[in-house]
Amino acid sequence: MGKILTQKDIKNLKYQFGTVDDVKLRMTLAGLANKYSEEIREMVYRAYQDDQLASIYRRWRASGFQKGSKNGAHHREIVRFPNGYIFDFVDTVLTALYGPKWMQNTKAMKHELVRPWHIVEHL
Repeated sequence: MGKILTQKDIKNLKYQFGTVDDVKLRMTLAGLANKYSEEIREMVYRAYQDDQLASIYRRWRASGFQKGSKNGAHHREIVRFPNGYIFDFVDTVLTALYGPKWMQNTKAMKHELVRPWHIVEHL
């Protein structure tokens, strides 16, 4: 099940998995109005604000799914986007900021648009 969190743990979790700034998210989505329809922009916005979806990702991180198995094999998946539209949105924004190989950039992988979709406890 869960572990008792210390104050330090809570601060680290808040930093790593905090919600995306609402104003920044709305402005970014508005800036991509020519790429995405209103329905897709609304779906992306709701995904970032969905407490139930965030809870699922918290459980994945807490489950130890990413830790090595008994035979030494490790899962290499760091992030799992909930759907293709979310990935395309993140890819569009981060490609503009970090270039086409943003998934190989540690700083990009810690970006606030990616953090909610991490399935590992830390990078």
